[in-house]
Amino acid sequence: MRFITLIVCAIAAVVSPLAAQQRVITDLPEVRGPFTLTAVYDSAAGHNAFAYAGKTVPPVIRVLPGRVIKLRYANNLPRKSDEECATGRCGNVSNLHFHGLHVSPERPQDDVLTMMSMPGEILEYKVVVPSYSPPGLYWYHTHPHGESARQDLDGMSGAIVVEGDASRLVVESSMKHERMVCVSKRSP
Repeated sequence: MRFITLIVCAIAAVVSPLAAQQRVITDLPEVRGPFTLTAVYDSAAGHNAFAYAGKTVPPVIRVLPGRVIKLRYANNLPRKSDEECATGRCGNVSNLHFHGLHVSPERPQDDVLTMMSMPGEILEYKVVVPSYSPPGLYWYHTHPHGESARQDLDGMSGAIVVEGDASRLVVESSMKHERMVCVSKRSP
């Protein structure tokens, strides 16, 4: 009997990791032009989220140096929140910050102090990415003081890729497939 138990455990130890590896990670949606990003309450997940193209998966923003990120940000969060923020009950006020990009802190670019949207309001962003911006990975996230930690932990963030001159890459790396994976975990 112990032998059979040992065999079953050995098979389970081999099969479990193989089954886990069968889970496919899908590519994130990407945007290269004007788009709408919506702040919503995801009732299935039980917290706030970004919605794009009907799904609660934030898109990867791809942009070239010298170009403009044009985005409409709609705050469709509920007027009343059950979540606790740094200063008490969350008010679901929201805005965006483009982290790491050297862009103007003035409206309508990266003004995190006065560009705020209450539930039901819309913000229009035109973020001019300087022509001298280095290629790389940056990120965007909500930034209302007192509420951004909760919203960011809810998953209200996404990646920005500033694309660069591919001719500067060595041949071996330029032939590789890029895979963008954004991992975030909501604390209990």
